[in-house]
Amino acid sequence: MFSGFLYAFSAGCFWSCSGIINSLSARFKLDVRSYLLVNVMLTAVICAVFMVRWENFFTAATAFSAYFMLPAGIFNACGALALQRALRTGNHAAAFLISQSAMVLPFLSSVLFLGENISPESFCGIVLIFAGMLVSSLPELCSRETKNDRSWFIYALAAFVLLGVSQILMSLPSHFDNGGDPAQARTFLVYCGGTVFFLTVIIFPGKEKFRFSKILAAGGVVTGIFNTISMTMIFKALDILAEHNLSGLVFSSAIAASLVVFWLYAMLTIKERRSFRQFAGIIFTAAGGILTSF
Repeated sequence: MFSGFLYAFSAGCFWSCSGIINSLSARFKLDVRSYLLVNVMLTAVICAVFMVRWENFFTAATAFSAYFMLPAGIFNACGALALQRALRTGNHAAAFLISQSAMVLPFLSSVLFLGENISPESFCGIVLIFAGMLVSSLPELCSRETKNDRSWFIYALAAFVLLGVSQILMSLPSHFDNGGDPAQARTFLVYCGGTVFFLTVIIFPGKEKFRFSKILAAGGVVTGIFNTISMTMIFKALDILAEHNLSGLVFSSAIAASLVVFWLYAMLTIKERRSFRQFAGIIFTAAGGILTSF
């Protein structure tokens, strides 16, 4: 069981890199779609070449996984765009914290619908996570600078829901006797879903014309490698902890680690306006993620 949580915490540290690049692209008003497209496409290619066992790919088990993983990739991609919108107009630490608090949704769904156990510590962790969301967002919502434009909060909440749904979908196959994942294709399928979504967004950009950024594309290459490592760790954690009826804690553990790393980045480099409430919100959320692991 310990190894499952270790995989989850390690994956969270890798995830924070994606949040940092999202933050930087918002600060310098770069088109984050360059980064996101290269990110998901490269991850899918790396998985296809080095991870997928193609001799086991065309099976009922893979088809069952695809039923959940492809939509999960699309919801994850939508959540990433919603987060980027929130970062453009709001406090980065607060927006990132709200979106990443989506970790509570797979946990709650596993308790409510899949019959997993919840301890008093885990329940307190959930309360702390929601308290962290509220406490961290209040200073920005009450700020004179943003009182006439609180769209960032709506986008942050949208990211919260979209990322949460994605995590729920990724968690579900571990609960069913479907032959497992003999092809090791779950990560590949998630990023195929994301690739299809971003290609569609770029082909039909709407009002905001697509602007390719070489710098962000380079960042997408780096995080594409990190994604492969982190998602492999996540699915290993899900498989290990599902045996102990604790799979709902995987994303909460990973994102608690991600929040701590992102907070250190925000504190040391962004130099944005911070308050005691925002600091307390980050501490509450990170502590809540840790508590849900007990």
